[in-house]
Amino acid sequence: MPTASAAAASDSVALVGPGRPAPLRPDVAVIVPAHDEEPTVGALVRELRARYGCLVVVVDDASRDGTAGQALAAGAIVLPLAARAGAWCAVQAGFRYVLGRGLGLAVTIDADGQHLPETVGPLLAEMGRGQADVVIGGCLSRADLLRRLALAGLRCLGGFGALDLTSGLRVYSAKAMRALLTPRAVALDYQDVGALLLLRRAGLAVAEVEAPMRRRVHGRSHIFHSPAPMLGHVWQSVLLCLEHGPFCDDDGAARADRRGELSPRVARRLALQRLAVLTARAPCSGPQAAL
Repeated sequence: MPTASAAAASDSVALVGPGRPAPLRPDVAVIVPAHDEEPTVGALVRELRARYGCLVVVVDDASRDGTAGQALAAGAIVLPLAARAGAWCAVQAGFRYVLGRGLGLAVTIDADGQHLPETVGPLLAEMGRGQADVVIGGCLSRADLLRRLALAGLRCLGGFGALDLTSGLRVYSAKAMRALLTPRAVALDYQDVGALLLLRRAGLAVAEVEAPMRRRVHGRSHIFHSPAPMLGHVWQSVLLCLEHGPFCDDDGAARADRRGELSPRVARRLALQRLAVLTARAPCSGPQAAL
C-alpha cells in the first residue's frame, strides 16, 4: 500500500468572499461520529466549516449530553442513532447519508479534539492524485510502547505495511464507502483492521499521509485506556486477520461473510443506520430525509 508525505493544507484552499475558504472538492463531506462530546464537537464543526466550507455531518451515537445541540448550533447536519452502536456504526450511517446526497468523498474525523482540522487538506490532496481509494492520516508517534507492539503484530499478521491501523482520520471514495456497507462490514465493531482487510479484498488501494495529532481534550479512549479492553480489541483483530488476511483461504472468508449476513446484530445496526438517515436534522430545522 502506498505511503505519501503530507503537503501543506493551505496550498489546497482558495479563499472566496469575506475570508471564507472554498471547498477543496464540491462533493466532499466530513463525517464526525460523536458520543458525549459536547465540550469539543461545536468548535470542531465551526473550524471545519470555516476552513473548508464543506458539509459536516455529525452522527450522534445516543449521547447523554448536549452533543447534538452543539453540533446543530455550529451548523452541522446531525444524524441521531436511536441507541448506542459505536463509532463504526455511526461512520457507516454517515456513509449512507453522504452517498444518498450524491457526494463522492467522505472524510472521517474524531470528535474528541485529537485530530487537527488543518490535516484534512493534505489527505484530500493525496486523494486527488487518483492513486488511492482511501487515505489514512497516520500518527504512530502518539502510541505508547504496548500499543506500538500490538499494532506491529497486527500489521505483520494482516500484511498492512506501516499503516496507522487505528487512526479515525481517513478519506473514503464513494467506491470504498459502498464496499464498507456490506453486511460483513456492518458486522465489524471498528473501522480499523477489519475495514482495511475488506478494502483489500475488494481490490481498493489505501495510502497514508502523516497527520500530527494533539492529546485528547477530554474523556479517554474506549479501547486503549487500560490493558483489558486493548487486549480484547487485539484478539478480535487477530481473528479478523486469520479470517480475511493473507493466511486465509477463500472458503474461510466466505464462511465469515455468511456469518455476518445472518447476524441479528447486523440487522439491528442496519436499522439504526437507516433510521438515522431518515431522521437527519439540519441546523434550525426538524427531521429531514436524505436527498
